[in-house]
Amino acid sequence: MVQNSIINSKTESILTMKVLLINPPSTHMEGSAKPTIYTPIGILSIAAMLEQAGHEVVVYDSKANYNVERKGNYLYLGDSEATIRSKIKQVKPNVIGISNPFTVYLKNALAVAKICKELYKDVPVVIGGPHAAIAPGDFFKDGNVDIVVMGEGEYTVLDFFKHLEGKMDLKDIKGIAYKDDGKVQVNPAREFIQEMDDLPLPAYHLVDMEKYFKGLFAPRSEYVRRAISMITSRGCPYNCIFCSIALHMGKKWRSNSPEYIMRHVKLLIDKYRIKLIHFEDDNFTLNKVRFEEIIDNIIENKIKIKWDTPNGVRADSFNKKLLIKSRLSGCQYLVLAIESGNQKILDDVVGKKLKLERVEEVARIAKEVGINLEAFYVVGLPGETLENMRETFEYAKNLYDEYGIFPMFNIASPQIGTRLYEVCEEEGYFSRDISPDSLLVAQRGAGGLIKTGEFTPEQIDGLFKEYGSFIKMTRIKKVLKHPFLVISYVIKMLSGTRFYGIIKKLFFR
Repeated sequence: MVQNSIINSKTESILTMKVLLINPPSTHMEGSAKPTIYTPIGILSIAAMLEQAGHEVVVYDSKANYNVERKGNYLYLGDSEATIRSKIKQVKPNVIGISNPFTVYLKNALAVAKICKELYKDVPVVIGGPHAAIAPGDFFKDGNVDIVVMGEGEYTVLDFFKHLEGKMDLKDIKGIAYKDDGKVQVNPAREFIQEMDDLPLPAYHLVDMEKYFKGLFAPRSEYVRRAISMITSRGCPYNCIFCSIALHMGKKWRSNSPEYIMRHVKLLIDKYRIKLIHFEDDNFTLNKVRFEEIIDNIIENKIKIKWDTPNGVRADSFNKKLLIKSRLSGCQYLVLAIESGNQKILDDVVGKKLKLERVEEVARIAKEVGINLEAFYVVGLPGETLENMRETFEYAKNLYDEYGIFPMFNIASPQIGTRLYEVCEEEGYFSRDISPDSLLVAQRGAGGLIKTGEFTPEQIDGLFKEYGSFIKMTRIKKVLKHPFLVISYVIKMLSGTRFYGIIKKLFFR
């Protein structure tokens, strides 16, 4: 019985427990997103909470050494199995936590769990992440995972340590799943954290931050190397058909205060010399008063920082005053989550309730005040026709021609648990099995997973070819506009080849 083995694994007082938190390797299929190294902010948030509670924490980011190998038709980014095994043995942990930040990397997380159990059979292995909230049972199939954390983990892991101390039963811990007598037990969900300012700042001191700025696949930035991602809010009240964020973080939007954010920003600037912050919130500008106070604080305190919103914001969050203040506070670009160029599809299919007139109004003002814009678009949704998709491509082309809005196109990907997945399952729209590998490829426009009476994946591929010269032209112009991207694109194109190894040895020892 797993519950008993977990209890028996406790050998020290809870105050002296050694915890190893692991960011596992990732795989990148042909046609999917290229490898990128990023600061593991989810793990660092959990680490900070555990340190605050008195535990000894070691963070091991298996990707931070920039090891890239080509294995068949995909790239493997991360340390080798032998290196991972050696690192775990070196730490000799009492508890191991593994991050599974994306469904597409499920295999990688489970592979690390297998290594952990081979080394330390009685040490509890805990896994968390978005997929855990949707399908916790997937983690128990190989018998190498003891606890799955569903949803936010900061307070859940503290309760788990109470269990290790013998002060709390597993059945009483909200937000976890575990196996008991061979059966998966899923406990009630934990309430989402309301007081976000009560959380400590991420434990950046537990990783070598310099690795995230100097490597070949450092965090995305067209402007500076010393860039980092930050999340200042959680949850989403909207109901876009393809989005899974509410499954993991809830529909109620919760945020850090402007004061907390400024403390975070100043730490990053003063201690780590950060030059650019990627605000990765799903709804960074939802509360316009809060957003304005954040950028006012940057302006009034003369904080020298650049920032952007690579995860997307709503166009209707902005007016001229906010766009001007955004530029003055260091905004490098905003990504607008437009999704479709057809209003009816936006309203009735996507469920976004965004008026395209507002998009065009904001585009005009942004050009006037000097804010660079990019935009997300998605095609291949049930309810769309090929002509609707063509409208989206044409709309994106018009916005690029008139306002210079750089377009990013995606094929609809039915993430497990989303409304899109449910619709496709009910209507029999899946063109092939849904798996981490098929989702990984589909995310970047190669191998669509949806087939309806109106379109097939092959027809969508045809549309991308039809607009291929336009897409390539926008990318070329963007690269030429930002010379650093030339180097970045070349390096990523060479990744997994013998040339990558030569570059790494010459410049990134």
